[in-house]
Amino acid sequence: MKKKNYVIAFIAGVAVTLFLLPLLYALGVPSFDVVLNSLFGKDSILAIVFSLVLVIIILFLLVKYVNKNG
Repeated sequence: MKKKNYVIAFIAGVAVTLFLLPLLYALGVPSFDVVLNSLFGKDSILAIVFSLVLVIIILFLLVKYVNKNG
C-alpha cells in the first residue's frame, strides 16, 4: 500500500474513535464488555475465549486481504 493510504486509514481510525463511538454510546448501544457479561456472565473463561477467537479471525482476514493486494 502507498503511504497515503496508511495515513488515510489512520485518520479514519481516529475519526471513528472520536466521533462514532461516543455517538453510539449516546444512542444507548451497549459496549462490548456489557455484551460479553450478558452473554457469558461475569468472570467467565468463555468470554475470554470468544474475544480471542474474534481477534484471531479479524487478524486472519486482515493478513489475507493484505497478501491478496500486495
